[in-house]
Amino acid sequence: TKDGNWLVKYYSPTCPWSRRFAPTWEKVYSDLQDSLASKDVFFGEVDCKVDRAICDAADIDGYPTVVYYSAGVNKGEVPGGQSYESLVEYAQSI
Repeated sequence: TKDGNWLVKYYSPTCPWSRRFAPTWEKVYSDLQDSLASKDVFFGEVDCKVDRAICDAADIDGYPTVVYYSAGVNKGEVPGGQSYESLVEYAQSI
């Protein structure tokens, strides 16, 4: 996340809310990845069961959580970050 703008999903594969959110995240990614790459907006995800230290460093306290990073700086959670419409609107506003 050091370069560009990133929307990062923090999740746990054992969390029912994370599993429910996964198709929405995939749709946002597939719908926007090409158009946003030209604006240096990228998507990432962190499995907090595997990379606990990364999630702890980002102060993740619930799943799923989508965080916006710009040039490596945590800019905070995406408001309404679990709805398709909110994520698309936010991502397009970056």
